Amino acid sequence: MIDTNLVRNLMDAIENAGFEPRSYSGRGMYGKECLGVTVDRETSVFQLAAQIIAASDDPGAMADFLSDVRVAEDSMGMGTIVYFPRIDWIDRDDEDEDEGDE
Repeated sequence: MIDTNLVRNLMDAIENAGFEPRSYSGRGMYGKECLGVTVDRETSVFQLAAQIIAASDDPGAMADFLSDVRVAEDSMGMGTIVYFPRIDWIDRDDEDEDEGDE
């Protein structure tokens, strides 16, 4: 399993690059949720990767994450989901609630 702090850093870099991290579970994943990012048709995976790396405090770690990225397009060709199958989805809203309970 990948260090949770590194996953949070990746999610922050995705947000800092102007995108919204989301959970994704696609074909053959059998319900497992991983980290994903929805992009429009005009944004290439390379543009997304460059923006994430540039928005990160740790470009080397981000480049490592991006080495195992996959892409799926919706059936209408209107959007693309870029996802990271080896990075489990972390719901940061749940973490914030847990921290408030302490």
